[in-house]
Amino acid sequence: MEIYVLLAVIVAIVVVAAIVLPSRKDAGKSSGKADVEYAYTRKQFIMTRAENEFYSVLQQAVGTNYLIFPQAHLDLFLDHHVKGQSWKGALSKIQRCSVDFLICSREYYGPLVAIELDGVSHTEDERMARDDFVDSICKNAGMPIVHILSNGNYDANELVQKLAPYLK
Repeated sequence: MEIYVLLAVIVAIVVVAAIVLPSRKDAGKSSGKADVEYAYTRKQFIMTRAENEFYSVLQQAVGTNYLIFPQAHLDLFLDHHVKGQSWKGALSKIQRCSVDFLICSREYYGPLVAIELDGVSHTEDERMARDDFVDSICKNAGMPIVHILSNGNYDANELVQKLAPYLK
């Protein structure tokens, strides 16, 4: 009888160990769910309707000789590792800023000109201050930036003329 009790205790220990040990081993692994403070959803589009319409005409204007990147963040094409300054501080100033489009050469993706499509929001004080900030940073970095009025009526030939000085 004692042997049966001993066997029952051993079986109970093995069963408890089988239940507890895998859960402890997996405790450090991700469940596949994001452990974040905020929730996110996928956007349906990365461009507005106006930006998409402009992009189509811009593609016609520059052809296949150049690459066009929509929603290009400044730290993509401006180097913030400048001697004598805090690179972290410099990065934090530009990290949340972007331009509507960036045209690059096909060779090494060299940035040539940034484009801002100026809609109604660009007449608001906060947006104008942001535009002035981005314009001054680009100017100081030697990066041309062109502002195009968002009017829904774009002409590829006019764009070619506006962008020609930067697409060499």
